[in-house]
Amino acid sequence: MAPDVTFYQYVATIMKLLLWYGSKLLYPKDILFIWDVYIVKNFHFTWSILFLFLAAGLLIFLWKKKHNILALSALIFLAGFLPIVLASFSYTAITHTAIIEPHWFIFSSIGFFVLMSVLFISIRKIISEKLWAFMIVAVLLGSTLFTRAGNALWKNDEAYCTNWIRLNPLNGAPWGCKAEAFIRKKDKGLYRDKYARCEDVTDLAGAYVLAGKQQIALQYYNLALEIQKNCIPVYYGRAVINSHESTLMFLKMLNIDPLLYQSYERLIAEYKKQNSM
Repeated sequence: MAPDVTFYQYVATIMKLLLWYGSKLLYPKDILFIWDVYIVKNFHFTWSILFLFLAAGLLIFLWKKKHNILALSALIFLAGFLPIVLASFSYTAITHTAIIEPHWFIFSSIGFFVLMSVLFISIRKIISEKLWAFMIVAVLLGSTLFTRAGNALWKNDEAYCTNWIRLNPLNGAPWGCKAEAFIRKKDKGLYRDKYARCEDVTDLAGAYVLAGKQQIALQYYNLALEIQKNCIPVYYGRAVINSHESTLMFLKMLNIDPLLYQSYERLIAEYKKQNSM
């Protein structure tokens, strides 16, 4: 457990992450490779109480059904949750967030589908042939529609990562993924005559920064200066790469455009205003 996360916040955050996972089992829409959430700070006692009620309910259920296939499938389902609990989830201190990765839960998925199979068999025994056939067709049709809608988002990494950012911008992984896609489309090599504007090159350099390739990014920032000597985005980008140069880079930007300082002051004032709310 992270030192700046209390036990109650830890339990509440695990509950929030697991409920997201459970919702995707029941309603398979907007499934992502990784889901990122802020550590739960408010109403964490509510989450903890919910956790205790669910745990108590499951224990009572397992005790009463201890020699039943339902109990076995429920145990398999619960066993899959051990990775996230034992690992105390993946915590990022800078953003105060935690992630869940659905592929951790292999046993949970197996247990869930066994439970659904038992449920369908039980329903089959109490309904008519026509109603049973209608239910099966409805399930197949629903699954087909979900898959068809998903294909438009999963067709390539750029489409998938764009959707990932739309649904869960907290996570850094899709930004790097989208940056790589941008690089493949826009990188024409370190040739000055291939780019019309310095901003075309600085956009590409920024993508390399997001992709974690700072040294290559610096080469493109230098190329942008060859295209236009007073290319302001270059100095901003270099300050992002090397914070020790940030003051020097800001002064260089002011030499090019003195009005930037006024914009900077307004930005700081707005930042202070928002943080005082």
